[in-house]
Amino acid sequence: MGSAQVRRAGALLQHGSILTEPQMATMVACLQLEDDPIAATRRLEAGVAGLAEVGSFEPASIARALAQAFAGEFGVTLSHACLTDAESGAARQLAQSKYRAFAWTQRPLAIGQKTTRTR
Repeated sequence: MGSAQVRRAGALLQHGSILTEPQMATMVACLQLEDDPIAATRRLEAGVAGLAEVGSFEPASIARALAQAFAGEFGVTLSHACLTDAESGAARQLAQSKYRAFAWTQRPLAIGQKTTRTR
């Protein structure tokens, strides 16, 4: 699982991923771990598991379980909703003006620098 969280002004944003069926060769290729992809794949296989290895899970049931757990942990009621037109427009504009820009995607990070950038 990969996960990230930011808290600001009483709000919480949680972003994460859960492996259902890991694809080790693809992970090794994306991570560019070393020159020997076969050895790297074997090492990853020894330490990485997916939910499919312990049972049958559907994405919708995983989402419901996570939502219930977050609501219970934080004592809140969650509601399912789509983005408004204004929110969708703002997201498109931000993606175009910031996150698709070469200066953002190819920027070097200094040692010890946070990888999360904010406005």
